[in-house]
Amino acid sequence: MAEQGSAPGEFVARCVWVVVGVLVIGLGSGLLKAIDVGVDPYTAANIGISTLLGWDLGSYQLLSNLVLFIPMLIWGRKCIGVGSVANMAFTGYAIQFFAGVITPLVPDEPAPVLKMILFVMGICVFALGASLYMTAALGTAPYDALAPMIVDATGAKYRVVRTAQDGLGAARADGGRTGLDGARHRADQGGAPDASAAPPGEN
Repeated sequence: MAEQGSAPGEFVARCVWVVVGVLVIGLGSGLLKAIDVGVDPYTAANIGISTLLGWDLGSYQLLSNLVLFIPMLIWGRKCIGVGSVANMAFTGYAIQFFAGVITPLVPDEPAPVLKMILFVMGICVFALGASLYMTAALGTAPYDALAPMIVDATGAKYRVVRTAQDGLGAARADGGRTGLDGARHRADQGGAPDASAAPPGEN
């Protein structure tokens, strides 16, 4: 199991940092989702598949994390901690909540300058949340634990494994949310889907 800290007061403080970190990650990702510039590969994949299934993001991401938690219990127990559970259970719902709040506030066609400003803000907020979460050192998210477990089992290079893992997530996202939302958008505009058009690159 991930180290929980020796002093009760210190452990409680670190738990607070985990919760705050998860919420801030949700805020940053929710902002990026609201302005439609793409999110991290795992969230993008979950958005794509949940959209295809007609599920809300929070529920599907929780299910996905529960599935990924199974190999953690077998091969990655050292990575498990309070932070693992908090990230697994709440991040998807936090992204869903903040995206729902922010999306109505963003113009349908924001000016490029505004979109760039919001993009930078989203990245910075996401990075801050990730920093708070990782600084607490109370466990690894199931998705993030996959690459280290594979590296430990195979001796492969972490960069290669993680790149392949994120590439697979991006592929799942493109096959789900991107194509479906593009077709829906064109239908809403009153036009038939154009089979010759290339799918949009954003998640």
